[in-house]
Amino acid sequence: MEYLDGTMYLLRGRAETGELTVVATISGLPGGYPTGLEHAGDRLYATSDATPGLLEIDPSSGVVTLVGGDAVAWDLDYGRDRVLRGTVPGARKISAIDTATGVATDMTTLSVNYLLGIASGVGMQGQPAPTVLSIAPPRGAAGS
Repeated sequence: MEYLDGTMYLLRGRAETGELTVVATISGLPGGYPTGLEHAGDRLYATSDATPGLLEIDPSSGVVTLVGGDAVAWDLDYGRDRVLRGTVPGARKISAIDTATGVATDMTTLSVNYLLGIASGVGMQGQPAPTVLSIAPPRGAAGS
C-alpha cells in the first residue's frame, strides 16, 4: 500500500523490475494506517495502527471491511500451516488470528519488545521452516 496526495492505494509489484502498478484506491479504512498486510489463501488481510481488529481488503476494489476481533499487529504472516500470525506491538508476543472472527490468541512470548516483522516461509528442500524469522530494532532503540 502507498499513501500519495492524501489517498491510499493498493499496489502490485514486480520483483524482477521493481515496477509498481496501482490496483485500487483503498476505501473504508477505519482510521490510521495499515500496519500488517498479508495474503491468506485468496483473501487479503490487514491490521491498523488505530483500530483493533482484523481487516479484509478486496484486492480488486480496495474496499476495506472490518472482520472484527481484537487483533492488533505490526506485521502479519500466513504460514503453510494455514495459520495467520501477527506480531503484537509492545507485548512481546506472536498471536494466531482467527480469519473468521479477528480474535487473536497468544502463541508465544518473545525476548524482544518490538518485533517489526515475521516470515515463516519455506525452509530447505520445500519443508516448512521450523522457526519464525524476525527483524527487530537494535538494542537501545525506542521500545527495545
